[in-house]
Amino acid sequence: MEKDTAYVLGGLIDRTIIKNASLIRSRKLGVEARRLPIKQYMKNRQVLNLDHVIMMVLKFRETNDWKAAFDYAAPKRWKKDED
Repeated sequence: MEKDTAYVLGGLIDRTIIKNASLIRSRKLGVEARRLPIKQYMKNRQVLNLDHVIMMVLKFRETNDWKAAFDYAAPKRWKKDED
C-alpha cells in the first residue's frame, strides 16, 4: 500500500446481475483495480463483508503480510487449514 494513494474497497453489487461490474467500471475510468488474495488464504467462501475487508487491509498495512491479515480478520470457519 502506498501512502499517498486512495483505495476504494468493495464492489457493492449483486454479482449475478452484473458480473465484474467494479472491474469494468475501473477500467472505463482508467483506475487501477486489484483483487485481495482471497483464494490463497480462504476455502470455499470467496466473499467477505466490508468490515472484514477493512480490518484485513488495516492489518496488512501494519504488517505487510497477507497471511497475518487474513489470520486476523477472516472468519475462522472460512480459513484454509494450515499446510
